[in-house]
Amino acid sequence: MKNLYVMFTRTSTIIGKMIRAVTRYEFSHVSLALSDDLREFYSFARKKVNVPLYAGFVKEKRSYFTLGKENRTRVKIFKIPVEDSVYEQVKSFVMQTANDKEVIYNLFSLITMPILHGFQPYKQYTCIGFTNEALARAGIVKFNKPTYKYTPKELEKILKPYLFLDGYISNGTDGLDDEYFKPAGVKSAIIINALFVYECIYRLINKKPSKRYIDGNV
Repeated sequence: MKNLYVMFTRTSTIIGKMIRAVTRYEFSHVSLALSDDLREFYSFARKKVNVPLYAGFVKEKRSYFTLGKENRTRVKIFKIPVEDSVYEQVKSFVMQTANDKEVIYNLFSLITMPILHGFQPYKQYTCIGFTNEALARAGIVKFNKPTYKYTPKELEKILKPYLFLDGYISNGTDGLDDEYFKPAGVKSAIIINALFVYECIYRLINKKPSKRYIDGNV
């Protein structure tokens, strides 16, 4: 037997605060961990500390959740024991997603969630959509609607029997030297955000990634 962990986080970003205001729920981010030491997490989030819209698959460290500004993070963690074969299925999906250069963050689904209740363009995930998909593909959770249509509050109710920690975790210094914390210049940040929004629009219309994105130009 091995353990999978789903962590709900109260992030300190402006977007995180906006999500909590709209959902009226304490947590705004969901991550998946494959190791008992809870030092690395997998999710969909911003790729650089000062570029809020440019987002995709991220291997997170604890310091990311408060942008390196606080020494602890408010969390709720669920520990799910699974057979080794199920664990490997989840790990395989995570690694496959990590290596897929076309996947990006599902920005417009997040923005319109209160109205449209989620939708999934070509190879795009929100943090909760990615976690749900991992759980669903391995048969750990039986969802009654598409995985991208769930809110964190709904997922918490489903995972309630697996509650492991409801409190705080220390952030430590893990990740503070990562590329994530090397800020882009103001002009670069604006351009990167704009190109990412363009990419999201392109995929809505064409149902495929743009050549610009495939060539590595955001």
